[in-house]
Amino acid sequence: MPPPPPPQTMTPYQSPPPVAPQTPPASMPVDPSTLSVEEQARMFREMMAQQQQQQQQQQPGAAYPPAVPQAAPPTPRGPTVGVDGRRVGRNRDADAVVTTADVYFAQLKRDSSIRNIYRSSGDEEKANAVFEDPGIEEIKIHVNPYIE
Repeated sequence: MPPPPPPQTMTPYQSPPPVAPQTPPASMPVDPSTLSVEEQARMFREMMAQQQQQQQQQQPGAAYPPAVPQAAPPTPRGPTVGVDGRRVGRNRDADAVVTTADVYFAQLKRDSSIRNIYRSSGDEEKANAVFEDPGIEEIKIHVNPYIE
């Protein structure tokens, strides 16, 4: 068996060098299960090279891979409209105080914020005081006069 040709370096978008189709000698078995792995790999490479040559002959401009389509530039939209057309931002209904549980959570958030401000400023006495800020008592549920 002749020694394999030396490896060639390929630049990007360069097709591999054409391989001359070789027909197996008559003494070589045709059943792939009886061939060694190296012989099967050689036959596979030859088969792939033949297919590539046939494709290049059918499509002469196909030697280069297709260009990658670029994404369209973003269209100018307002700050409240997302790419999919839906509004972006806070849900105002989530901030609305409707039930007593909403009142408690709003008071708890306010108390936590105030205590963190005091803690970062170094006032540990006010930071450890629970629900002592007068702004917390101002958070109340809205009473609908038409219901009562």
